[in-house]
Amino acid sequence: MIITIDHLSFSSSSFQNDIDSLENFGYNVLHQNELLENLQNKKLFLKNFSPTQKFCLLTLDNQISIEILEYDKKFHTKSFMKPHIAISKLSKSKFLNNFDFEVHTNEKNSSNGLNLFQIDLLTNNLVKSEQFWASFGFKKEIQSNSNSLSMNFLSPLSNQTVKLHLILDINQNHYKLLDYIGFNCLAFISTSIQNEKSNLESKNILTSEIQSLQIGQTIFDIFFCKSETGEIVEIIQPKKSIHNF
Repeated sequence: MIITIDHLSFSSSSFQNDIDSLENFGYNVLHQNELLENLQNKKLFLKNFSPTQKFCLLTLDNQISIEILEYDKKFHTKSFMKPHIAISKLSKSKFLNNFDFEVHTNEKNSSNGLNLFQIDLLTNNLVKSEQFWASFGFKKEIQSNSNSLSMNFLSPLSNQTVKLHLILDINQNHYKLLDYIGFNCLAFISTSIQNEKSNLESKNILTSEIQSLQIGQTIFDIFFCKSETGEIVEIIQPKKSIHNF
């Protein structure tokens, strides 16, 4: 069962600068490892595979966490995924938009905080993309036109709703990869990763093998999947904690 969105993944060309930028708006580094193992099950979803990667996971209360990854080789393309954020007018004046966020001014908020409330996603097939995201718990809103639709994810663990806005773009293709610079993957936490994988495979969705990865003091089971239209999702299940005595 999918219980929450864990993070939004960003492929970086300026690792430390991107970390610093998010820290300026209240995000905190939870884990950082500049030689993190790159799982073999990611090979299908990378243009160039290398055994390690730079990794940083940043968190902010009541917000989607952001994972920053930097790979040995960097491929610059126009990202198909654009998060919307709301920040104060004061913050907007000094905001360095390394991430190509769609930035809105929140007049009610005078703090330096950042609210990530919507993710735009370009697709060449709205129906197929809708079916894919419904597999992870997104629910379709009433569709107002034939060129876009919105879906909402409400975690059973919180009252926070995340909106996914699918936008039709006939120039998009399925060739989307994790080492393309920009936002490119949404990750979910599951309580039953094997059932999740079996369910996706029953819908003919491409999935990787499940592999384990230690981050900090926790071992996670992880697999990746990809829609016919190219969107990539990561499924994660915490497996066990490592105790050092």
